[in-house]
Amino acid sequence: RDCIRFGSKYKDGEQFAINHLRYECKDGTVNILGCYMNEIGQNLEIGRSIVDKLTIYKCLSENGEVRYEEYPCGLQGMPPCEVPKQQKQQTPIKVPTVRKPIPGSGTFNIMQVG
Repeated sequence: RDCIRFGSKYKDGEQFAINHLRYECKDGTVNILGCYMNEIGQNLEIGRSIVDKLTIYKCLSENGEVRYEEYPCGLQGMPPCEVPKQQKQQTPIKVPTVRKPIPGSGTFNIMQVG
């Protein structure tokens, strides 16, 4: 079954990225698979963080929300470029179909589910 997300139609099994979040259409339901870092063209799984060129990229899930964050690190007045040693990858999260885009900035996004 197809899915509709942000006013666009997706085929079963199709993956897509919007506002730094990666989605997959599966049996008529849209699942959040993780995050996508546009700046370096790389996927980031839920529960993971990486550092690249003095920038920390995080894909977090707390209380049913998936959140993407990126911010500078290692410079004066900024947090250190450290990634937690114990990172637990989380499973995809099912989200309801939404007809209109949810406003958000380019580097910080939250999706409430459940």
